[in-house]
Amino acid sequence: MAAMPDDRLADVLALGEQLAALDEAGVALDLGFAPGPLRPQLDVLADQLSRRIGGTESLTDVFADPALQAPAGYRQLLGAWLSGADLSSALESRRVVCASREAHRSRMSLGLFYPVLVAVLACVGVATMCRYLLPIFESTYAQLNEPVSAAVSRLQWVRASAPLWLVLALVALVGGVLWARHGFAGWRVVPAREKSNPPLLAWATTSGSAGDLQAVDDFYDGLDRRRSNRWTTYGPLLAVVFIGGGATLLYCLTLFLPLVELLGRLAS
Repeated sequence: MAAMPDDRLADVLALGEQLAALDEAGVALDLGFAPGPLRPQLDVLADQLSRRIGGTESLTDVFADPALQAPAGYRQLLGAWLSGADLSSALESRRVVCASREAHRSRMSLGLFYPVLVAVLACVGVATMCRYLLPIFESTYAQLNEPVSAAVSRLQWVRASAPLWLVLALVALVGGVLWARHGFAGWRVVPAREKSNPPLLAWATTSGSAGDLQAVDDFYDGLDRRRSNRWTTYGPLLAVVFIGGGATLLYCLTLFLPLVELLGRLAS
C-alpha cells in the first residue's frame, strides 16, 4: 500500500462512518468484513487505529500489519482512495459487484431447489411403496410358498427402519432450510483481489495512478463475475446429476426390481 500521510487518520475514520451509514441504509458493498452489522466492526477498527497512531506507528505501518482487523477488500478500497481514486466510483463498483453476487446466490438457490425436490419426492415414493405395494408382494410370495426376493427383503428393511430414516430425513430437511437461510446467505466466491495481494493490484496500489487503480479494480471485478458465473452454472448442474439423478435412479430400482424378480419367479 502506498504511504499514507498520518494526517489522513481523520479521513480514514470519516470513511468508516460513511461505510457504516451505507451499510445501515441497506447498501451492500462486500468489503470482506464478517457477516452482520458493519458499524461495530468499524468501531473496533477505529479504536485500534486511534490507539496505535497515537503511539509511535505511522498510518502506513499500521495498515501494513496483518494483525490489524481490516479485511483485504477494505484495505484496498482505502489504499485506492488515499492514492487519489474517486471514492464514489470505487464504492459504486463495489456495490455493483455485490449486487451481482446476490443475484448469483439467488440463481444457486433456485438451481438447487429442483434436485432437492426430486430427492424429497423419491423418498415420498419409497414410503408409499412400503405402505401399499410391499404387502401385495409379501402376499404374492406367501401364496406361491416362496421366500421373498432380495429386493422385497430390502423394502422390508426400509419399512422396519422407517422411524430412523424418517427422523434423519426430517433433520436433513430442517438443516437444509437453516443452511439455505443462514449459511448459504453468506456464500461467496472469494474475490481474486483478496487472495494474497495479487501482483497486478499490488503494483497499481503502490506505483500506479488513480486511473490504473480503477482499471485494475474493474479487471478483478470482471474476473470475479466470471468465476461466480461458473459456480452458479456448474454447481446446480452437478446437483441435478448427482442428487436428482441419484434419487431418481434409486427410486426406479426400488420400484422395478421387485416386479422383475417376481416375474422371474412366476416364469420359473
